Amino acid sequence: MQVEAGLVELVTELQLDSTGLKKFRRKLLWPIFKADFKDMLDRIQRLNTLVGLALDDNLTELTSAVKSDTTAIKKDTALIKGMKDEMGEIASHTEAAVDSARQQAQERRHQKVVSFIASHDFGSKLSDILSNRQSGTGDWIKKSRLCEPY
Repeated sequence: MQVEAGLVELVTELQLDSTGLKKFRRKLLWPIFKADFKDMLDRIQRLNTLVGLALDDNLTELTSAVKSDTTAIKKDTALIKGMKDEMGEIASHTEAAVDSARQQAQERRHQKVVSFIASHDFGSKLSDILSNRQSGTGDWIKKSRLCEPY
């Protein structure tokens, strides 16, 4: 805005009047006007430099913002890698838990089938039979020659 105002002021000062008296006056006063023009040009140059510095400063801020965003992205990437590792562990634990649950379910089904087919508990039945056994029962079979090889 200030640069535009300075340029407008410079243009109005440079415009020459068409009347002869004002032309003559301008030629006589040129050294004075020259100093004014120099001041205006210096002011425009300063403003131009300030705008350039402001743009450079914005670029610096932009660069620092990009750098901080890049740092944030690196941190997020590290978090994602950590999460990936944790997810892998969770997946393996879940897989083990699912396998265990499947095995238990299969064992329960197997036990149900065995219970249905053989409703008697042969282990306890054998134990009952052996506990009711009288001593000396069946000794004659053990002593016979037919059972010696066994």
